[in-house]
Order: sequence, then structure tokens, then C-alpha cells
Amino acid sequence: MNLKKVLIGNSESCPKNSYYLIERDFEGGLFYGVSVENDDDSGTIPSMFEDREEAELFIKLLMRNDVSPIHIYEAADDYIGRLCFDESL
Repeated sequence: MNLKKVLIGNSESCPKNSYYLIERDFEGGLFYGVSVENDDDSGTIPSMFEDREEAELFIKLLMRNDVSPIHIYEAADDYIGRLCFDESL
């Protein structure tokens, strides 16, 4: 298992959150996740998507809404729930 972490962007609010794309090589396949970090907390979901573009869209949504590390899991749950149950996305 090999992890690669790429900074996508930072928020300007306080605390300053940093948003990362996580690329994970697992058994010959690539999976993508997200990480949100600041000076006090961090939250990581290492393998949420099989599609890099989908992972980047999710990270941009997190950034636009200034999601903090402690809320990344709730945001992911809402996002996946909408993908599964809302055909308008």
C-alpha cells in the first residue's frame, strides 16, 4: 500500500484549513481520498473514490464550504448519500 498526498488548496479563514487529495495504490488499483488539516485537527478518508476527478470535485466542495477536519466524515456521508439517492446531481 502506497499513499501520495497532494495539496489542492487552503482556506483563508481561521483556523486555516489545508485540503489534500490522497492517492492510494492498493493491490494494483488506484483509489482517491481526501484529507483536511489545520494546526489543531486533521481528518482523512484514504479511499473514498475510484475516480480522481470525482475526488477533486469533492475537495473543491469542501473548500468552498470551508469544511473543518472534524466535519469531513459528515460531509462525505452527505455527499455519497446524494450521489446514491439524488438523480439530479
